Amino acid sequence: MLDFSYKLLTDPKTQRCAQGEFINITKRHSCFSGGYGNGKSYAASIKALILLTPFPKYRVAICRYSATDLRRSTMSTFFKVCPPELYDSRNGGNRADSMGYLKLINGSEVFWMHLDDADEGTVRGLEVNSVVIDQAEEISENMYDHLKARLGRWEVSEVPAHFLEADPSWPRNPETWKPLTPSYLMILCNPDSELHWIYRRFHPDSIEHQEKFGKNYEMVQASSTE
Repeated sequence: MLDFSYKLLTDPKTQRCAQGEFINITKRHSCFSGGYGNGKSYAASIKALILLTPFPKYRVAICRYSATDLRRSTMSTFFKVCPPELYDSRNGGNRADSMGYLKLINGSEVFWMHLDDADEGTVRGLEVNSVVIDQAEEISENMYDHLKARLGRWEVSEVPAHFLEADPSWPRNPETWKPLTPSYLMILCNPDSELHWIYRRFHPDSIEHQEKFGKNYEMVQASSTE
């Protein structure tokens, strides 16, 4: 099974670029903001694979407001990054683009969701470990909060034994003592006004960020030339 994490997280070139900064964020909520073509979707796809590959049966929902843009852009970028051998049907993988579904050979899954006609009931039924939202400026703050509430709901994902051996303090469920897999809500956006909910929560100059959200929210910004 391939594991992208070690090489990417330790490569000095990766660490110095904005895309590498985003990949390395460990706060629960992260935002990559900037112009078109700056590698936001590319970086998010890599980070999703860093989570999907080492943790068997891990689940990620990759969302965008428009179904057309989700398939044409976000999904296309993901499959440029994801090696086909990770979802080889001969080894138990399954790629079903028309159904918005991907299963990797280690049992991890990706759900592609468009949010233009999603209701609260649909989102409430979602059980995932992490969520990626592309062009997050297009969705409401209310929808973001509904997706936030679904983080970590999927308890079937597994932490490999060698992770636990290397770190005896690995986080566990206080009731079941089951090792917890990491959960993140990652958003990608183009800059909007200072009144937008993304600015208020994520931007370091925002008063709300400084006083309320800064502990668990972090933003990376990059221009299109990066």
